[in-house]
Amino acid sequence: MRDIHPVSKPCVYNCVTCKKEFIIDSAAKNTEVAIEVCSNCHTFFIGKQNATTTLRGRAEKLNNRFEAGLNNINKKPEKKKIQGKSEPRKSLNEL
Repeated sequence: MRDIHPVSKPCVYNCVTCKKEFIIDSAAKNTEVAIEVCSNCHTFFIGKQNATTTLRGRAEKLNNRFEAGLNNINKKPEKKKIQGKSEPRKSLNEL
């Protein structure tokens, strides 16, 4: 029988921010791995992130864009003035 699965061994993950250590079985070559942010110090896991303000901000932004579009529909487009001669063209009868 072929041995195709890697050998797992305990690996120590060190958080650089809060200095906490996690021991997890891994197939990594290194026995110690430094990580920048862990579940102990990440803002999502400790509850400091406020998701409601971002959702409200997005909804308000969408409503503002929708209202701006409605205001533009009610306005009539301005006619462009023809540049060049200021006198109107003469008809065939006038020639």
